[in-house]
Amino acid sequence: MDGERRSGRGRRSLCPLSMSSIPTLHSLLARSGVCPKTHADQYSHFLPSTYFSSVVAQELLVGCTDDLAVRRVENFLLPFERVRRIINPTYGNWKDAALIVVKIALRHPNLKSKKVALINDTLIALSCRDIGATLVTLNLEDFDLICGFARFRFRGF
Repeated sequence: MDGERRSGRGRRSLCPLSMSSIPTLHSLLARSGVCPKTHADQYSHFLPSTYFSSVVAQELLVGCTDDLAVRRVENFLLPFERVRRIINPTYGNWKDAALIVVKIALRHPNLKSKKVALINDTLIALSCRDIGATLVTLNLEDFDLICGFARFRFRGF
């Protein structure tokens, strides 16, 4: 499945970030306005063909510890909302994600504590697959693992 990851170059992409990169992005968003501008500069050129996951949006918002952090996350999400580039998991994605994570936990018992994070990452991956997008992430390790149980394209950010 590693070849799937390397060769996946779709016309659409899902904006970076998954559960493991959330703490990093969230702390940067919370501390200063620099990170959103840096990321905005990085992806603004690709915005017309870039999507953002509602799962990641939820993770970012739940991690907020004050009103300023909430405003910064909302401002970060606004360009995607404006162009209606937020994707949502379907019921089938939720069901398939649960079954995939069960299979991962059975094959890798040492990862049982990561089930919640893997559910979210699997939902993101399946949502990407549904729209034919390439997932762009900082979390290559978890998506390499999930790729062994579900076909989807992804690459590093």
